[in-house]
Amino acid sequence: MPLFGTRGAASVTGFGGLAKLGYLLRNSLRFRGANSAYLSRTPSVTGNRKVWTWSAWVKRGQLESANVNRVLFSSPSQSGNDGIAAIYFDGDQLHTYYDSSGANPYGPVGPKLYRDPAAWYHIVWAVDAANTIHYVYVNNTLVSTDPSYYPPNYEYSMNRSGGYTHTMGTEAWGATNYFDGYMAEVNFVDGQALTPSSFGKTDAVTGQWIPKKYSGTYGTNGFYLKFDDSSAVGKDSSGNGNNWSTSGHSVTPGATYDLMTDVPTLTSATAANYATLNPLATANYTYSNGNLRGVSRSTGDATCIATIGVTSGKWYFEGIITSNTYKGSIGILGTTTGSFAGAIYDVSIGNNALGYSLLCYDGQKRNNSTSASYYGSALPDSANVGIAFDLDNNKIFVRVNGTWVASSDPVTGANPMFTLTSGATYFPAISDDWGSQETSFNVNFGQQPFAYTIPSGYKSLNTFNLP
Repeated sequence: MPLFGTRGAASVTGFGGLAKLGYLLRNSLRFRGANSAYLSRTPSVTGNRKVWTWSAWVKRGQLESANVNRVLFSSPSQSGNDGIAAIYFDGDQLHTYYDSSGANPYGPVGPKLYRDPAAWYHIVWAVDAANTIHYVYVNNTLVSTDPSYYPPNYEYSMNRSGGYTHTMGTEAWGATNYFDGYMAEVNFVDGQALTPSSFGKTDAVTGQWIPKKYSGTYGTNGFYLKFDDSSAVGKDSSGNGNNWSTSGHSVTPGATYDLMTDVPTLTSATAANYATLNPLATANYTYSNGNLRGVSRSTGDATCIATIGVTSGKWYFEGIITSNTYKGSIGILGTTTGSFAGAIYDVSIGNNALGYSLLCYDGQKRNNSTSASYYGSALPDSANVGIAFDLDNNKIFVRVNGTWVASSDPVTGANPMFTLTSGATYFPAISDDWGSQETSFNVNFGQQPFAYTIPSGYKSLNTFNLP
């Protein structure tokens, strides 16, 4: 298993969109599939129903098997199913769907899989139905290779007025199959089939594909969503006033806050590509909410680690226990070999790993097989557990609902929960050590506002802050 997020690992250098200079993004919108979140808009004026371009930076959340569609952008049916146009994930492949009165081609745009939970993908869907063709690009690579899935020459409901509601994050023809993940820098151009060079460029130093500001015209129903206004999440910044309505999104502080600073550029210490839980690390968790929620399954013990691991520096994250009947645990899991051998089944035990945790179900602390009294009592549901780990001085600290346990102080280094083993790569982690029951956590690595002030000198876990 690769060390997602460590410097020099493929999953960081291959993200697409890592840039410290130039056009820097600051916000994304999380789509919580479990909360049926989506955006919608009904055009008031008809535009071009055969030619358009949709461009967005997309970070996947929940990963699923085939035959589970997660729709990114779509237009509705006009009669029966005819008029539908959509782009979506089916399992880990990118698909398109067109439905006319005489044909309904749908299927994968290429053989590649897009299942890296640490990656931002730039997706461009450019349609020219007048010439029965489309172009689908991912990170500036053309992936639409099968002409049998190209759109027939037909006037779709895309850009059509008269009550035809378009959606992002679900099916416009039925409001099911909700996308789970993040979108940033969404541009839609009515009447032009454009290439990725209108929205991105290759970084001259890193060779990576990065965002750039779109400077062209948008057409009648064109829009630009940059998700920077909490009072108007779906605000169109193109100048057209083609605003989108939200459903299932929240801007109330807490675990459901959906205006994120998780973006595909190295903008600042608080806006970059953030860690999430890693669904590729273990099979015994169910992931949702853009991989910021994990629920253990009753099929066996398991630990879920984050997508970013670190070897030095001072780091902070928070976990909220949403059900804690059994052995829920939160902490960090380390490795000195570059991978974890065998199954990862407990933060505090691991398997040939270095685990340090607070066992939330009884308030004990645990390092590998050694447990000791720490918090003093079982933690209640909805407790906020803050973890500060200092890899420069090899110490870990814990606070519960804003209070550092055992008079510890991560700033001065006083009274740490444990002294860490040096020389390891450490990942934030959650676990359930009672396989027949469920324990659930929400986590926050800083892409949402923290519930409590981050300790001085500590950083949130994102790619800008990596050493």
